[in-house]
Amino acid sequence: MEDYTVCTRDFSCVAGTRIVSQLRNEQWIRSPCILGVDEAGRGPVLGPMIYASAFCPQSSDISDRGYADSKTLTHEAREKLFRAINTDMGVGWVAHIMSAQHISHYMLGKDKVSLNSLAFDATCHVIRSALESGANIKQIYVDTVGDADRHRERLSRAFPGIDFTVCPKADSLYPIVSAASIVAKVIRDKSLVDCQQVYRIPCTFP
Repeated sequence: MEDYTVCTRDFSCVAGTRIVSQLRNEQWIRSPCILGVDEAGRGPVLGPMIYASAFCPQSSDISDRGYADSKTLTHEAREKLFRAINTDMGVGWVAHIMSAQHISHYMLGKDKVSLNSLAFDATCHVIRSALESGANIKQIYVDTVGDADRHRERLSRAFPGIDFTVCPKADSLYPIVSAASIVAKVIRDKSLVDCQQVYRIPCTFP
């Protein structure tokens, strides 16, 4: 029987935020690259909200790798694909893990920060981390649930010179966003298990 167990890296985050990544020191990162961004667990009650990016050479055809919107995949299929992404030397990824405690602190504190603002900052983090690793990102695809045009304009101002495509259901339309969706969901699932163990709460989330 095939082993679908996710990698043994620690993705726990019960307070604050974390950045985890699988960056590449390969020649291809200097060639024109594409990057996708998606999230999992937006506005969580338990467990973190994850924003993830995945990136690869613009010249790579990744349409036949089985990447899809993580919500349409079984738990086993997501973990199998995550392992493939994690070990693929032609793909890099970054994830920003934001605990529910961190979100509540900023949204309910004296100087309130909206969930949209926190999400935008997390998106910028996972893009900036890829750029700082040396990746030559030329095109970015972002899945969004809000005003796509406004989101694209804000991102274009934050990262001038990069072409942005921002739209709903991008995780179903662009394989590189699907890869980011898988990374985000698998990391959230594992972190949720860690939270479950800390708080001793039964968890039956899919």
